[in-house]
Amino acid sequence: DMPIRVALATAAVIATVVSAQAAKRLEVGQSGVLHTTALACPTLEGLQAVLKTAKADFDAGLAKAAAEGCKSYGKGMDIFVVEVPNAYVACIRPKGEKSCVWTTQDRVHAID
Repeated sequence: DMPIRVALATAAVIATVVSAQAAKRLEVGQSGVLHTTALACPTLEGLQAVLKTAKADFDAGLAKAAAEGCKSYGKGMDIFVVEVPNAYVACIRPKGEKSCVWTTQDRVHAID
């Protein structure tokens, strides 16, 4: 699945750089837009497992992403920030969807 491959590639690169000081931390209730393709997973544990796996073995990370039900969301997608447990990840609800999915905060550009 090409989009997931691309999303995971960018996510894996980001995961190795984790410089949280660059971006302003997201806040619950903000609206935003994805400024790049984002890999997002139904659970935080799933996202963390995928990033950890991909860091060691990219193809295994892809398989893990599929197994965890993660999806690739396209650049420009409107989202709503639902949960922000730390400065690194957030649970975002894509427009038109009922539940939030977990991704890294650096994928999101807050509008308000």
